[in-house]
Amino acid sequence: MIQLGITGGIGSGKSTVCSFLETLNFPVYYADQRAKYITENDNEVIFSIFEIFGEEAILNNKPNRNWIAKKSFQNPILLTKLNQVIHPKVAIDYQNWLENNKYKDFVFKEAALLIEAESYKNLDYLIVITAPLKTRIDRVLLRDPQRNESDVKKIIKNQVSEKVRLNKANFIIRNGDNDLIIPQVLKIIEEARL
Repeated sequence: MIQLGITGGIGSGKSTVCSFLETLNFPVYYADQRAKYITENDNEVIFSIFEIFGEEAILNNKPNRNWIAKKSFQNPILLTKLNQVIHPKVAIDYQNWLENNKYKDFVFKEAALLIEAESYKNLDYLIVITAPLKTRIDRVLLRDPQRNESDVKKIIKNQVSEKVRLNKANFIIRNGDNDLIIPQVLKIIEEARL
């Protein structure tokens, strides 16, 4: 089994690439979605969030995601503590998912923080999706109408730099407005088989 990670900054097009992979019947593990599920359904995680952030972090027995996100962006220490609770749980969840897909030739793990969490080191290859900054901002504003350009730029500023991402990449998918994704994905699959 070959494990490939897929990452990229907000608005780079990770979901688009993963949707195409799924149409080819490749299993895709969505780490961010699974982290959200675990955060909302694992009582141990919910209690840890309460301990880290206090009672305002819990609303109707579930983590108050918007409030936690705001506090985490303002305080890197809180963000680190939160990640120390969630990342190990996601790692276990991923291992269980791998076991369920053990007869597949290729599996893909999509996560915004593959590099930051250093979990890309446990994979065979890292695919980085890149797109021009303006394109990324426009995509996010279209997708998330509750955000403004300033919000998106803050998120980008808090993510690892494009330069660092590209330096870690085994494969790069260029996803600007005029780039064709499908031939790039097929070429990566072909090269990863070798």
